[in-house]
Amino acid sequence: MSPDAVLSVLVTGASRGIGLATARLLAQRGHRVFAGVRRPDAVAALAAELPTVVPLAIDLTEPATYRAAAAEIADRVGPAGLAGLVNNAGYAAPAPLEFLPLDDLRAQLEVNLVGSSGSPRPCSRCCARPAAGSSTSRRSAASWPGR
Repeated sequence: MSPDAVLSVLVTGASRGIGLATARLLAQRGHRVFAGVRRPDAVAALAAELPTVVPLAIDLTEPATYRAAAAEIADRVGPAGLAGLVNNAGYAAPAPLEFLPLDDLRAQLEVNLVGSSGSPRPCSRCCARPAAGSSTSRRSAASWPGR
């Protein structure tokens, strides 16, 4: 792939599952991948497994982490901006809704709804050509309460 064809993409929730598979596939295709992971140990593990991927500590319950990630991405991509955002981060608190403790439900909604809605906002500033970039949010059915 020529350097002109390399796209920069942020994938959140990239420490395992669909997020990791997406980051791996994009990296294999030669794109510049920024991979958001929540746990510090996942940053090191991802760097070891996928050395061409840039791991970033992003916790959707901590807005400062995604603002810092957006600033780092902007510094690295410059005016080319991000070509895309795969907003994949989330988790499941598996239980029927009527048995799920309210604190667990609130925590899950904070990550899966509030955090996943807030995290793309700073990253949109990294898109020098907003019409050219795209964003997708995906969730496993298992990440919603009552499943």
